[in-house]
Amino acid sequence: MNKLLNLSILQISLLLVLANVLVYGQVIGFEFVNFKDTFYVENDHVKNGLTWEGFVWAFSHKYNLSQSLNWISHMLDVELFGLNPAGHHAVSLFLHVVNTVIFFLIVNNLTGSQNKSAVAAILFAIHPLRVETVAWVADRNDLLAMLFALLSLEVYRRFARNPNILRYVLMAICFVLALLAKPVMVVLPFVFLLIDFWPLNRLQGETGSTEINWRALGKLLIEKIPLFLIIGFSLFMIFKGSESHPIESDTASVPWLVRLATMPVLYMKYLFHILWPAQFSVFYPASQEMPPLWQWSGSLLIFLVLTFGALSQWKRHPYITMGWLWFAGSLLPMTGLLRLGDHDMADRYTYFPLIGIFIMVVWGLAQWKVMREQEGCVAAVTGGVFLVVLMMISFVQTSVWKNNFTLYRHALAVDDTNYFAHNNLGVAWLGQHQPEKAVLHLKQAVTHCPRCIESWLNLGESYKAMQQWQPAVDAFREALAVKGDNVIAHEVLGALYHSRGDGWLAIHHSRRAEATYSKRFGPDYDKAVALRQKLEVYYREYFLRPEDFASES
Repeated sequence: MNKLLNLSILQISLLLVLANVLVYGQVIGFEFVNFKDTFYVENDHVKNGLTWEGFVWAFSHKYNLSQSLNWISHMLDVELFGLNPAGHHAVSLFLHVVNTVIFFLIVNNLTGSQNKSAVAAILFAIHPLRVETVAWVADRNDLLAMLFALLSLEVYRRFARNPNILRYVLMAICFVLALLAKPVMVVLPFVFLLIDFWPLNRLQGETGSTEINWRALGKLLIEKIPLFLIIGFSLFMIFKGSESHPIESDTASVPWLVRLATMPVLYMKYLFHILWPAQFSVFYPASQEMPPLWQWSGSLLIFLVLTFGALSQWKRHPYITMGWLWFAGSLLPMTGLLRLGDHDMADRYTYFPLIGIFIMVVWGLAQWKVMREQEGCVAAVTGGVFLVVLMMISFVQTSVWKNNFTLYRHALAVDDTNYFAHNNLGVAWLGQHQPEKAVLHLKQAVTHCPRCIESWLNLGESYKAMQQWQPAVDAFREALAVKGDNVIAHEVLGALYHSRGDGWLAIHHSRRAEATYSKRFGPDYDKAVALRQKLEVYYREYFLRPEDFASES
């Protein structure tokens, strides 16, 4: 391997840049997709660009502290490129390129193994699991979190070699910035402990022994107390913000026993996608049912065998122990224990954890006897072919993200029962003023997820666009059957019943909508004001009075 990759650090860095551009350069011609892209880019606070008011809002502890830097990044994009998706995609690609090069430099600095670091970096750059993070504008937070996590690792490496307060403070600042991009980076202090074990060898103390020095471990834990305090404060602020802005999820009420049983299953699914990069989807619907006994017990057994096997190698092959614990530990928050959405897993969740697997694989293969002998050239050429194939797979997978239609059709090709893909494809057709095509997919969405309020609302809007009033009313009423205080359903039903001359129901639903808007956003909220004005017209037109509805209050 050393003979084959006799390149300078600069040459390797340029090759990494080139590989990224070849695989992901196509994203600059892609559109926004209707999966959160417009939510981030066209948000009322973002679409005005980088303003002081937007900056203050982005750091509001009540709603946004968990992704403050994400908001600031999107504001800067809008300031520079407006709503042209090319600029937003170019920034995401640039950040991934920067992360790739920094990753290579850091691993090289940590291990002194330039060629192995280069191979790990190319895997980091081009593995198909990276596609979602690079091609999806809304996933900017993973790119930013990775950037500051890598910078904090480099500063920590320097601090470990030559401790001083300035480096510690700089490392802590980078850690805070990573948390402000994505709270899952609470795992960083534990990653610091892993690199203390290998390759920094700080857990062995100054004896040079392979045994762990427990006194040294105690000192390292004490050294990280300020970082643990930062974690505690960050989680407290996020929790306080979530009290007034709860995340609604159809799977949030999944029993804990189901979540615990699902965790080892998800680990195995992620490992399968790493080893066999196929059948990726923009959305993996979550199940609220207990996995089959054979599935979760078998997955748990394999996970425990892999974990104990990795731990058993801590003396002979410490990179295996470190790499596996990096992967398993940093992926833990995303394995279903705390569900923050209606999906089981996501490709983007592997952006940071996968580093551990790449280090395990590359350093492990380099120890094979065949890699150190003459046959190593054959093995290296085989590895090169593998990397080219991997790049081709990633290139094709990236093209899936070109627009809404390519993205969701691909998801349905993977799983035609994917209600999320049906819903968003229906919304895409509705945006193209083809509600009849939208209805076909939205009916599939509510068939596979009868409690998905958004799909019922979109189905109602599609029927409205087709001027099929009764099916529209039925769809909005189904939304209310799932969640009786849904303000959108009440507002639209009020207008629909008015158009049909049913004054009582028009007023009933409009009153419910006005009350909900006023409660959530205040009586001066524009939609609440507009509804009160409508209600005044309805009362006069239908010869009804507010007192007639007093029993509903």
